[in-house]
Amino acid sequence: MSPDGLAIERDGWRLLGVPGVKESSIRWRDDDTMDVISDGSVGFYYREVMPDAQSLTWRWRVIDAGVQTDLRTPGKDDRPVALHLWFPKDEESDSLFGWTASLFGYPRVGRAITYVWGGAEPRGTAFVNPHLSDSQGVIVVLRTTAASNDGWVEETVNFGADYERYFGSPSPKPSHIAISGDSDDLGGLRSARISNLRFIETALEK
Repeated sequence: MSPDGLAIERDGWRLLGVPGVKESSIRWRDDDTMDVISDGSVGFYYREVMPDAQSLTWRWRVIDAGVQTDLRTPGKDDRPVALHLWFPKDEESDSLFGWTASLFGYPRVGRAITYVWGGAEPRGTAFVNPHLSDSQGVIVVLRTTAASNDGWVEETVNFGADYERYFGSPSPKPSHIAISGDSDDLGGLRSARISNLRFIETALEK
């Protein structure tokens, strides 16, 4: 792996929506920046990965934060942007998307770590994803809605260490990465940008 890490290519991304709900607009700009725009909508833009690394780094900013939300409560947990790492299904994990996975062609994955910009929880707060079981998914807050005035900020996460901390076993390679925008519950416009996604060997503690 190069000193700059393994950049995640623009090709191979797919949009995954929620049946019956308007899809968010998630698209590449001319550079390596992705626009994430939600207006009463939700959507996941994802692609396959199998990195030989345990950390991930990127830059992001929120342009339209929307109203304050409660990330712990379904129906109130809208957020401008989130980055998800999905891990392969094993014998101990249920399918992340349940029985609908094969019906709608969703990827077959078993666990998820979701890094979020949104809500009011302090940076570093982690809790069970309210849409999943405690053995399937965890949400890690990196920035609050109030931080939307911070402009571009850089994040580095050691997802390998996070996986072991939250799920109690060594991390497999993530099989997919996804970016999402979410404003289908409370409505209104939320928009963000994310760029320079790349896997790296190690993460600095912050």
